[in-house]
Amino acid sequence: MFNKNNFLLGFGTGYTTTEKDLFEKIELIKLTGCPIVELSLLSPDIYSEIRNLDKLKKALSSFRSVSVHAPSKEFRYDNSKRSRDFLKRINQICQAINPTILVVHPDVIDNLRVLSNLKWPVGIENMDWRKETGRYPEEL
Repeated sequence: MFNKNNFLLGFGTGYTTTEKDLFEKIELIKLTGCPIVELSLLSPDIYSEIRNLDKLKKALSSFRSVSVHAPSKEFRYDNSKRSRDFLKRINQICQAINPTILVVHPDVIDNLRVLSNLKWPVGIENMDWRKETGRYPEEL
């Protein structure tokens, strides 16, 4: 049964590489009045650019729901030190903003277990026709 009160629809910030760019995009989305936002933190580099977590939390406070889209290229979720350190940083950011869900692409996950240390729900997003796997439910 469809319940429009549980239907979440919003905008994503798009690809960002600087903290300034991220905050500008959040402010633009606020102007739409939309209560939902996805932080499209697709580049691993943006995580070190986000320095003011209190400011980020405040910028997102008016949204009813915030999701985070984790890196989908240039990164592998595995048991390497780089991956473990990166996931600690994701946890720090998520601790500040309390997202509804953290979205990850299946084709960059080499070790699913490393995601179990995250304290937020993880959503495995299906892929489009250009990918070799993860396009259909049975592949997920």
